[in-house]
Amino acid sequence: SKKLILDQDLVDQVKPGDRVKCVGIYRAQGSKNMASSSGNFKTHIIANGIKILGRDACSSAITHEDIANIKKIGARPDILDLLGRSVAPSIYGHDHIKKA
Repeated sequence: SKKLILDQDLVDQVKPGDRVKCVGIYRAQGSKNMASSSGNFKTHIIANGIKILGRDACSSAITHEDIANIKKIGARPDILDLLGRSVAPSIYGHDHIKKA
């Protein structure tokens, strides 16, 4: 997968997870501090045209097992604490904001 930048009429034609074929400009973006750069560049594509090959609708289907697991987790007395720890786990603290 590659970062794809869509502008103007191409915006909102696709959603994350869609398989697409695109035509565009492949760009490399260097570090802001080039003196200490390791030579690694972030790359992306600025799209000129896009064609949807397929939407991944199958992966979003909720099964009976998923529903049972959701109900099981929802019945826990510490559900708010669990959800608070699950939202942005790399950010320490601010639990009251995560639970809001």
